[in-house]
Amino acid sequence: MTARPPPYARVLRGREKYLLRTRIAEPLLGRTIGRAGDAWRSLRHGPVPLDATPPERLLVVHRIRIGDAIVITPLLRALRARFPSTEVVLVVSPVVADLMERAEGVDRVVPFTPVPGEGTRRAAARAAALVGPAGQACMAFVLDFTRLSVAIARKAGAGVRVGYDDHGRGFDLTHTLPWPVEWARATADYPVGTEPRHQAEHWLALGALVGAEVTDAQPRLRVDRSAEWEKLLPGAGFSGGDRVVVVHPGSDSSYRWRSERWAEVANSLATRHGLRVVISGGPEDASVLDAMRARLAQKAPDLLHAGLVTALDVAARAVLVLSVDTCMAHIASAAGTPAVVLSGPADPRMWRPYGPQHIVVSDPEARCGGCKLPRCPIREHLCMDGISTAEVLAAAERILGAGIVGKTGSRPDEA
Repeated sequence: MTARPPPYARVLRGREKYLLRTRIAEPLLGRTIGRAGDAWRSLRHGPVPLDATPPERLLVVHRIRIGDAIVITPLLRALRARFPSTEVVLVVSPVVADLMERAEGVDRVVPFTPVPGEGTRRAAARAAALVGPAGQACMAFVLDFTRLSVAIARKAGAGVRVGYDDHGRGFDLTHTLPWPVEWARATADYPVGTEPRHQAEHWLALGALVGAEVTDAQPRLRVDRSAEWEKLLPGAGFSGGDRVVVVHPGSDSSYRWRSERWAEVANSLATRHGLRVVISGGPEDASVLDAMRARLAQKAPDLLHAGLVTALDVAARAVLVLSVDTCMAHIASAAGTPAVVLSGPADPRMWRPYGPQHIVVSDPEARCGGCKLPRCPIREHLCMDGISTAEVLAAAERILGAGIVGKTGSRPDEA
């Protein structure tokens, strides 16, 4: 017999649950449990001893998605500058482990994922054993909002645990910043006067709690611009002087733009500027890429199974990246390649590719944008369909005409 959902689940749908969370539950948690957490920390923990001996090990736990991982790189650099002799260990999801090996300031990357059915205590102990002997991880930054991640920090022996207080649920963190009001809510529901900050700036701000310099929020990853196209894209037939545009159409369904529009933009740019096209996406985007590929005027290799490190180096050698608001936008930012990014459900003030050389294109009428939902709840996809091919082409022409990048995507000082 199939279990029936609880009564509230039959009554409350997506929007109603969202309103219940953002209008009632979160404010109530912030005023009650949140204040209790603040009191607990003030009684139990003193300020971070900035003049103390640097920790032997600094643990950073961040087990979430690709773009989220890239935008923590400014914090990693700041922590390395603050503690130059400390071993910095990064615990991440296996999908981003190879990519984060390219992050500056990290000594060791530990890929970790819990086993299905594994309890929090056992999983935390297993992750802590991968980090190293208990007691050496004297300080930890917990950058996702799960019980497991903070438990990993505790098991690893981190007496100082820094992070954002997730609506008062940060009892196990010793030093926190308040949860930003713009996180996990639609832009229409921001409190009056909210001025959203980029996610990279939010993560970097945590470094100030331990005395780190927090002025440079530009994400960066080490890239290899010396790798020839044949090594990066075997069999594609690219020569060393080919100028490449990377197009990334895939993401959650509410973030996508129509395949025929992507093909129109790619064909136009290829004709006008003599560009070769590379299609980017993960294995789950295969159908989206195939739909675009069928309309392209040239044969285009893809990055479906190339891996994130190859995607990074391809983006670094490209003259331009075209993408929906997803991980490739942040890969371009970290590689120093200008990008045109189409933004609909997300708030570009928080999730645009960081840096002045990028252009974000949104629906000029701002219809229905900023819901932050992975799937569009209405039949008409207004926020993305409102973006025209002419607007995307104009943004791409602004970048290509400005000569921001060199022949193979390198900046003038690296060409």
